Amino acid sequence: MCKAVVTNTKKIKCLAFAVLLTVILDVSARALDPNQPASSFVRTHFTTDDGLPGAVVDEVVQTQDGFLWVITNRSFLTRFDGKNFTGFVNPRASTLAIAPDGDLWIGTYEGLMRIPSSSFNQFKLSGLTSYQPGPGKASQINCLRFSTSGVLWIGTEAGLLRYEKEQFVAVGPRVSTHQIKEAPDGHLLVLTEEGFMELAGSEVVPHPGLADQLGVKDKEIFDVVKDHHGNTWYCTGKGVARETNGRIEKLEPNASLAALRAYEDAQGTVWIAKEQGLFRATSTGLELVDKEMQVRSFNNDRDGNLWISLVVPYTYVYDSTGDKRRTLQFRAAGIVTPTSFFFTRDRRVLVTPGCYAFEAN
Repeated sequence: MCKAVVTNTKKIKCLAFAVLLTVILDVSARALDPNQPASSFVRTHFTTDDGLPGAVVDEVVQTQDGFLWVITNRSFLTRFDGKNFTGFVNPRASTLAIAPDGDLWIGTYEGLMRIPSSSFNQFKLSGLTSYQPGPGKASQINCLRFSTSGVLWIGTEAGLLRYEKEQFVAVGPRVSTHQIKEAPDGHLLVLTEEGFMELAGSEVVPHPGLADQLGVKDKEIFDVVKDHHGNTWYCTGKGVARETNGRIEKLEPNASLAALRAYEDAQGTVWIAKEQGLFRATSTGLELVDKEMQVRSFNNDRDGNLWISLVVPYTYVYDSTGDKRRTLQFRAAGIVTPTSFFFTRDRRVLVTPGCYAFEAN
């Protein structure tokens, strides 16, 4: 067991320079015109003056009771109840995951901790349980993922671990693991410092010669997504490839720009972000959306709209039909370029880096 100490609990105050975020949105029932201003969002910028212990927000999760749990500056764990921030000296958090039973699991640089949901509203977190998944780097946690079957998967600096029935079991090569996704078929899609790995349960799914078929090195597979139709999308240093029924097709045989990430939206459309350019997957290949766009991140809101943040300080919002619905620019003391979005149950939008909260008028 271990203890966590409160370092700061301050009443959040709305900064005097809070301004309106202009949202380019036509509210008519017709196809939306992205050039007609209509609605707005009210902005609140939370800083260290409000009790937030760090200026850079790395991760946000929301537990079933509505509390937001935030990691800042790759270390500080903070709880936010909508009015107050409560910071904790320990643990030094690196990543978060919510268990099916509602408990909060925290990956740290020295191991794992579990906070029971019964202690979420305490000023001093009680009932914490600490775990050492393994010696040395095996307890340096990079990422966490609960599968739909309830198994906790742990990506560490010394490989992937499975935690079930009070036991940690090593799975796959013992190398740094930094991304764990779950595909619609329940398989895990894992990225390590040596490349891509797929798991069915605890068994590694063989992909003999995958990098050679893609025409890249193992480390040049940057992202993998398996969609709800059973297709697997590979983003590589030489563009995009799609695997269907075991057959791999390079969709850009002469690609000069790397494909960095793929995302399946709430409607099942796969979006591809390249070093430069945004594409939509179709039954015949890729449809160019914007050849100049440089994407930072994708996320769906609770209404199924897709939010795409760009390297330039704009965010595009696409509706369920794939039409661009809004063009947003976030302004505070200066222009904010979002790196990620988190959509709360009370329909607020949290924007990082930093911590900006927006509510629709």
